[in-house]
Amino acid sequence: MIKKLNYFLLLFSVLTSCEKTNENLKNIDETTYLNSYKRCGHQENIDKNIENTTEYNNHLNKIKALEKQTKNLTSNFEKKNKTNLPIIKVPIIFHIVRSGKMPLISKALIRSQIDALNAAYNPEKLNKSNIPLFFKDLMANPRIEFFTDRVIYKESDVTEWYKIDEFIKNSKKGGSDIIDPKKYLNVYVCNTIYGSNTNNPILGYAWSPYKTRSSNDGVVVSYRAFGRHNLNNEYNQGKTLVHEIGHYLNLSHIWGPTNKKGATYCRLGDRVKDTPNAASPNFGCPTYPVVKDIICRTGNIEEKSKTNEMFMNYMDYVDDSCMHMFTFGQVARMRATFMPGGGRDRLIK
Repeated sequence: MIKKLNYFLLLFSVLTSCEKTNENLKNIDETTYLNSYKRCGHQENIDKNIENTTEYNNHLNKIKALEKQTKNLTSNFEKKNKTNLPIIKVPIIFHIVRSGKMPLISKALIRSQIDALNAAYNPEKLNKSNIPLFFKDLMANPRIEFFTDRVIYKESDVTEWYKIDEFIKNSKKGGSDIIDPKKYLNVYVCNTIYGSNTNNPILGYAWSPYKTRSSNDGVVVSYRAFGRHNLNNEYNQGKTLVHEIGHYLNLSHIWGPTNKKGATYCRLGDRVKDTPNAASPNFGCPTYPVVKDIICRTGNIEEKSKTNEMFMNYMDYVDDSCMHMFTFGQVARMRATFMPGGGRDRLIK
């Protein structure tokens, strides 16, 4: 029973999107709306996605197989030299699905998003100036380079996307058909996105490698958080897509799954050795150190302790201006997805 619970909790961390808390999103002006977007509604989407036992068991089996493979691949990776890694090049097909008051997405803005991705995933030089001394030696370069394969523009009458995968990736329902997701990273940029809870608009979401299939694989992001722009919000440096592609490459949030009481299952966590256990998401732009009480729970046993939060990690929820690093362990997981059987092995160009 405990083993099944652990895998169920792991499932919660697979379909992911970025969000920030807000209680009332109706009847407010656009400026307020921009600053009110939720960063992550993955649990409600996962709940929606496992409505029957057959599909639930199917998901668990796929996740279990992926994690077993990832463990083997990362073990092999960690035995090798972590420096001078070959660059992995990933082609992106951008689907710009424009509707309502959504502005035109220029080639310059798309280029700025590519620049933001490469600054995070393949920087010319690691900039550790914003990394606390305690974490500096853990900062790593994934050596993954993204480039634009093509841009598809689609005008749509749909201004609010609800059953996202059923519509935005389907030209007959107002979206744009996904293109060979085993060979391309499909990124959708659109207007307002909602999770299964229609009161909670989200910035974006991604599927992890276990979900690779033609109907819904890829990443979706709101235009409000796309590229380096001057919109009046906290998501103006293109790092929402950095975060979501982390999920697409099999990274979880740094705190891992939690139960309804807020206890963190540290034993499961994000399955990365060098990211410290985290108690909960961090928001805004915190001042280091952020030390929190943490409850690690295994079955019915809970252990309380303190944790030093790595809030500057790309897989937390802080503002773009405070996201700065991946760790060696995270790099190992991401690069494992490109190895044979890792789920993204056919993306490499």
